[in-house]
Amino acid sequence: MKQGVAMSNGTTALHSAAACLGLNPGDRIIMPAFTIISCALAAIYNGCIPLLVDCDPEPWCMDVEQVKILVEKETKNGSNPVRAIMPVHIYGHPVDMDSIRDLADEYDRVIIEDAAEAHGAEYL
Repeated sequence: MKQGVAMSNGTTALHSAAACLGLNPGDRIIMPAFTIISCALAAIYNGCIPLLVDCDPEPWCMDVEQVKILVEKETKNGSNPVRAIMPVHIYGHPVDMDSIRDLADEYDRVIIEDAAEAHGAEYL
């Protein structure tokens, strides 16, 4: 990213990021089941609902295919749609961000990226 904002901790950063996106109470945010509680709390603090997806056992990151299935399913249902996707990079392993960005662009969803464990990681 070209710019950043310093925060006191990761929980505050995620909470603030979700608050700045104009999400409505009841909106859903997809996130991995294997992550820190701060991710779910960022959704809950903003009146949103965390939707958990399993992780790929190889990189320990969210399973992008499950994210796609949820976004498509929620879009078809029409009520309380998925409004955001929160990829979380785990143990220095980056999430497949190309696929997440493509999905977010296709369905007009926002991304809240948690890169707290991505120090020194490269995504090529």
